[in-house]
Amino acid sequence: MFEAIKKNTVFEIGGHRVMVGEQHYTHKESDHPWYNCKIDDEFGYLTVYRRGVIKWSLFKSGKYVPELYKDGPTTVVIEYRDGRVFEWLEKNGLGNAYNGQFGLSVSLDGRFVFVQSWEKGLFCYNAQTGELVWRTKRRFGITNIYVNEMTVLCHQHDKALQLLDIETGEVIKEKTPARDWGFTYLKEGYIICHTSARKWEIIHTEDLETVEEIPDKLFGKGEWCINSIRLTEEGKLAWRGFQNVWDDSVQPPEMLPNRETQGEVVIQKLMTEDSNHGT
Repeated sequence: MFEAIKKNTVFEIGGHRVMVGEQHYTHKESDHPWYNCKIDDEFGYLTVYRRGVIKWSLFKSGKYVPELYKDGPTTVVIEYRDGRVFEWLEKNGLGNAYNGQFGLSVSLDGRFVFVQSWEKGLFCYNAQTGELVWRTKRRFGITNIYVNEMTVLCHQHDKALQLLDIETGEVIKEKTPARDWGFTYLKEGYIICHTSARKWEIIHTEDLETVEEIPDKLFGKGEWCINSIRLTEEGKLAWRGFQNVWDDSVQPPEMLPNRETQGEVVIQKLMTEDSNHGT
């Protein structure tokens, strides 16, 4: 999906030098299609966008404040493709939240920046001023999100999928339940989500309509924790999973290297869905 950004590559954003080092990694299979996410404890979280008017962003948490039980103000730097750079402080103490895993999402038109949090919901900021535009009313943890042109699809951790108005944050539609840590991007406009103990669903991002249901047993008979799903060129779902392994002969038990497996699931409808959706 993305070209790899080589180690020791240096980015400069508004005077901030950000180097791809040992702790950086690139999401290739399950991330939102608009960015690569690079992680470095010293420099912060760099998100590189492949579409839209924003080129990249930097999200660097302030130091943790024990007496407040939250991180200090976070520096956010936004650089547009036309060379404009804006820097502001996120003052709600969100810290790095899920940005290390999922990157900092922005709207295609460059107006909004979206910041997830563990327990406080989703925050939408003006990308140039840092002014809070809206936040979700329900204060659940928000893991990954998908930004459509007029809406934002977000995953409430182990609870629900919500489709929000991009201008106001108001809930347009909700789909429950939605299990686990979040959904997985398959291709533009489509995600897959573990929606119950017995099934996964391929879902259209703009209306939360289900394209196809897949029995959980096809992913290793439901006995594995699935940590990667991607859509292959042949139209199959390639997945990987793991199981924790413990040595019970010692006390306390010690964790051993995970047991891993992989497989493919044949799907029927997604490859033809683009031409049929909405007709």
